[in-house]
Amino acid sequence: MIVSEEQILLLGGQHGGEYGCGWLLSQVIIFFNRRLLCNIGNLTELRRDHPNRPGTALMTIPDYQSIMLPFLQLAADQQEHALRETIDVLADEFNLTDEDRNELLPSGRQATFQNRVGWARTYLKKAGLLKATRRGYYQITERGLSVLADKPTAISAKFLKQFPEFQEFQSS
Repeated sequence: MIVSEEQILLLGGQHGGEYGCGWLLSQVIIFFNRRLLCNIGNLTELRRDHPNRPGTALMTIPDYQSIMLPFLQLAADQQEHALRETIDVLADEFNLTDEDRNELLPSGRQATFQNRVGWARTYLKKAGLLKATRRGYYQITERGLSVLADKPTAISAKFLKQFPEFQEFQSS
């Protein structure tokens, strides 16, 4: 059960209440609320407030590095894939709500998740794990299949630095 600020004030009073322990009680409740929020949907960490949702401590949209391995695994069938379909499949895999899927970047011009999937694709392409087959479409490469054969637990920018093409991309 998540306790609201109003409930905390009722329990302990705004300035300590009649029991004189309102502040301590509020801190204990806030601590347990955060622990509960961390466990919802297998999310493991609290994140800073998001500019599009002031007052929220939990962000469910994964960063581009968390997207890279599932993205590459999706391409493992060696078929040509459309980026638009990939975005939807990955959003389902990450259990994103419609609100999460439609949340915009601060510029208001693109959905945050779509942007992060785009960056994941760019990084995977620059490392030679994916190739563009035509505009908006991609396919896994032999190098990408080789990486998946090693069964990585994650793919990050640091992981991609083992590939000279990615190093060149980052230094340019």
